[in-house]
Amino acid sequence: MQKNILEPALKLEFYWRIANMLKVLIADDEEMSRSVISHILSSHFKNQLILLEAENGREAVSIALAEKVNLVFLDIEMPVLDGIHAGWEIRRQLPEVKLVFLTAYAQFSYAKQAISMGAVEYLIKPADELETSAIVRKTLRQHSVPSEEEFLQKAPMPTHSLPARASQARAAEIAKEARHLLDTGYMNEISIEQMANLYHLSVPHFNKIFKQFNGTTCKDYLINLRVEKAKEYLKNPKVNIREVGVLVGYLDPNYFSRIFKKKTGLTPIEYRNQIFFMPDNH
Repeated sequence: MQKNILEPALKLEFYWRIANMLKVLIADDEEMSRSVISHILSSHFKNQLILLEAENGREAVSIALAEKVNLVFLDIEMPVLDGIHAGWEIRRQLPEVKLVFLTAYAQFSYAKQAISMGAVEYLIKPADELETSAIVRKTLRQHSVPSEEEFLQKAPMPTHSLPARASQARAAEIAKEARHLLDTGYMNEISIEQMANLYHLSVPHFNKIFKQFNGTTCKDYLINLRVEKAKEYLKNPKVNIREVGVLVGYLDPNYFSRIFKKKTGLTPIEYRNQIFFMPDNH
């Protein structure tokens, strides 16, 4: 009985912690460049950031505005819409957002434009771990959120599930949004309980909604997504097996190997060897 009494307060504390987390968007058309920054941030700021990714400038603008991000890493040379113009558009609608421009070239004209837009930094790729983490640490210090007491006073008491009369449209919206969170944040530490709590749902109810519109449970969707991403990384011989696991959200290499083998029938090493060392038919 006591657990049920405390549960709403615990959920509200969880929402306050989410409100304290910095939303960081990494926009770069090169997946490896995005992964490097994501890995740096995940390693230095565990449970402090919500990481999002975009493959081009137009997608970056869309995600930044939809998610109300706090910090954006923008590659200058991107298709569809370049980083400078994407930055202008984001800053126009989100004047408080912090911008960090990335490029492989130390070009003063780009740096001048970045500075005029109030960018936090202008970094030369590949991203330096110390410089990148220092930028995020500074932004975290400046991140203004209500105190836990203020948040608890203003926040409505959450319910355990969607009202029985909740529309299918709302359920579909939840399923789509949850899938998007997994698609863009699969490399982060994610629990199904956290996902369910975000929507004030029990885990079974959340999974029912997710499966209804996505064809599988949230847990299976995340595992399959991570395994598919791992397959892509394993095609690059410069990324070692442990790094592949971290890049897709598994800090324990043994656990990553077990999950990968369960889904593919091969360990990550066996899968990579299969790619690069074709068997001799004779």
